[in-house]
Amino acid sequence: MDFSIMENETTLKSKEKYIKDDYFNLLVNYAVKFHDCYDVHEIIKNLFELYSIDEYKTFFENKILSNTKYNEVYFEIYNLFCEWKPYSYYNMGNCRGAFLEEFTYHLLKKLYDTGNVYKESNIILDDYSSHNWDVILIFNDIFKAIECKFSSYSIQTKHVNQIKGFKNKFNKFNVYLVSYDYKDAILDALTIITNNNPDEILDMINIISIENLIKENPFEINRFNSRLI
Repeated sequence: MDFSIMENETTLKSKEKYIKDDYFNLLVNYAVKFHDCYDVHEIIKNLFELYSIDEYKTFFENKILSNTKYNEVYFEIYNLFCEWKPYSYYNMGNCRGAFLEEFTYHLLKKLYDTGNVYKESNIILDDYSSHNWDVILIFNDIFKAIECKFSSYSIQTKHVNQIKGFKNKFNKFNVYLVSYDYKDAILDALTIITNNNPDEILDMINIISIENLIKENPFEINRFNSRLI
């Protein structure tokens, strides 16, 4: 299949402010380096959803950690948020989304030895152009198109329809929905969007929830349980 990939320069430019932010990049580095630690993701998720240092402090003091191996890392992430205070100058919905996209991009670059990882790109075949995929990976005969949604509340009907249309054109691509939300919440959102009939879309996508990011390679397809891997 002869297709091309075109990056959306306008969308990329709109996210430059995050890429130039040292705190943002440091947080992405923590998430990638310790992607196999559930508590790292859980702490980042919760701190991203709070809007003051007092809330950060209350959360961190009451957080029960399942893995004490990385206590120093947890504290460093907490201090990063306290110094950064992203809520004071960013739209937090956009910032959270940009974080998950950048984390996914860099995790794929770590897991796959290829330069063919693209951000904010369309896949074009003849007169068809896909919607903007957050991340695309091409590696040997592996083709992955990835949609990133920090929260299950961000998943909309249009995203489901875009994926369906894309799969009709590019069946060889494996489609992923990556979310920093919990698998039950993602499944509930898809069930509501599809009027209690999520089977069709679940058969088209592989869902990576916050619980499953800790796998050595969460992007490996497991056809036995491909709905929520």
